Amino acid sequence: METDIEKWLEGDGEIFLKDIGVRKGQLMLNFGCGVGHYTIPAAKVVGKEGKVYAVDKDREALDKLTQIAESKGLSNIFIIRSQEI
Repeated sequence: METDIEKWLEGDGEIFLKDIGVRKGQLMLNFGCGVGHYTIPAAKVVGKEGKVYAVDKDREALDKLTQIAESKGLSNIFIIRSQEI
């Protein structure tokens, strides 16, 4: 049985983002992206023509996001590690 997160990452997230107006070719910013629960579906929706900038201060979360993106063949995610003020 798929978990809610797996279902979100494998389709439900894309449906949600398309329903709110995210389209192919757009640029997106996911601030506080964590491990990418919105970043991954967004990258799929905007496609190779679009870009998703993923910002977080947690290096471990960003490393995990990078691994997930690579495993899914997503090259349109740009990781930005923010600094604490």
